[in-house]
Parts: sequence; C-alpha cells; structure tokens
Amino acid sequence: GVLKDDVIDIDGLVFDEKLPAENLFPLQAVEFSRLVSFLRPDESEDAIVSSCQKLAAMFRQRPEQKAVFVTQHGFLPLMDLLDIPK
Repeated sequence: GVLKDDVIDIDGLVFDEKLPAENLFPLQAVEFSRLVSFLRPDESEDAIVSSCQKLAAMFRQRPEQKAVFVTQHGFLPLMDLLDIPK
C-alpha cells in the first residue's frame, strides 16, 4: 500500500464485536495517530488521501469515538495541511 507496512494496519484486523471497548480503543488510538501523522504537506497526495479515507471509515464504524479522538489528538495536522497553497 501507500502507507508503510511495518505498522499496525487496522484494516487488516478483524474486530470481534464482543471485544471490550477498552481493549479496542488503544489499537484505534495507535492507528489514528499513525494516520494523522500522514497529514503533512511533505507526504504524497496518495498517502494523504488514503489516510483521510481510513480515518473517515474509522469514524463511520464507531461514531462515538470521533469526539474522543478529536479531543485527544486534535486536527491541527489537517488544519496545517489545508493552510498550504498548492
């Protein structure tokens, strides 16, 4: 893929719905941080688009986590990215 393969790929994991949220949340937080790290002007457009698509999918799967993630991680990288004229 466009993103580096040596990190956790949340798309490749199958989450059991019975898995307690406290076990799932740390995995999502790691993946979220990794995806947000790709939202930089020096990344390729493909990497940025892929990260945005995966973040959107995470939030569609678990909408209640969006507020938690935004509160903990913020969206400053995305705002910085949008400020850069291309």
